[in-house]
Amino acid sequence: MIAYATGGGTSDKSSIAVMNADGSGRRRLPHSDYGEYPSWSPDAKRIALNSNLSGGPLMYIVDVDGSRVVDLSGVGDGGQVAWSPDGRSILFASHRDRRDNYGKPTCPVVSL
Repeated sequence: MIAYATGGGTSDKSSIAVMNADGSGRRRLPHSDYGEYPSWSPDAKRIALNSNLSGGPLMYIVDVDGSRVVDLSGVGDGGQVAWSPDGRSILFASHRDRRDNYGKPTCPVVSL
């Protein structure tokens, strides 16, 4: 399967969608409004994504079948998620520890 950020279209709202490699079976993931940067978990059952729905770059993890959404907003703003090989942690880029929001991003780790 392929995960990708859809264009804004007429609603000007992007989202994350998945489809089979041949283009069939396309569907939008729940809770992915204004979503971008999808990242597959190592077991290919979950996708981490960013969403700017609230105005800031927040992260979520969504089961590919849409059955469960994990809100990671409690860890602060972040993005560009990378999974650990065992899928039990994620690494992400963040400016949350920078008052000016312009310095080099830090790379915190969240255990899941």
